[in-house]
Amino acid sequence: MTPTPEPTHWAQLIVPAIFGLLGTFIGGWIANRNQSRERKQRRCGEQLRFYAELLSIRKVILAKSELRLHLSNLAHKAWQEEIGETTGQERSQLRDELYARRSDEYDKLADYSDNQLREELIPLYRKMLDYWTANMAQAEPSTQQHFATLVDFVEIWNRFLKQSLPQAVIRQITHEEKKLYPLYEDIEKQVERLRKELLK
Repeated sequence: MTPTPEPTHWAQLIVPAIFGLLGTFIGGWIANRNQSRERKQRRCGEQLRFYAELLSIRKVILAKSELRLHLSNLAHKAWQEEIGETTGQERSQLRDELYARRSDEYDKLADYSDNQLREELIPLYRKMLDYWTANMAQAEPSTQQHFATLVDFVEIWNRFLKQSLPQAVIRQITHEEKKLYPLYEDIEKQVERLRKELLK
């Protein structure tokens, strides 16, 4: 007499299936979360490279500009000290004699600064603008709102250096780097934020 097979309990069929589906769901969720985190990390890395490049250009401009100003102030002070405490006619005569002897030195300092502005600093602003234009998708909205200000700043310099702005127009333009300070602050904030994001 052959034994009768015991009826299969439903739980024996359903429980493994549920655990199999649950395992698949959890595995998929973990993989999806990891991929999402990797995408976010990759995006943060790309943005950090973008902002770091803008910041590095800004730091070079700042360092060179501060040195130019410092040397100019030192030259002015030295000139005043060379003239001394003389007054009236004596001072005027001394200034003329000093100018005849030392003007080349002071002129070279001023010429170097002028050339540096044309050949190094303005091209660095252009480089910043070109880099930003080529990597527009990396900029956050808070940064994008300053794009037109940078374009204006660079374009006014371009026109000024090509002597294509009438003096009457130049007198009406307030052309100061201070207009770019909010952009510089935003760039530094973004670099700091992205560094923190990548360390999470």
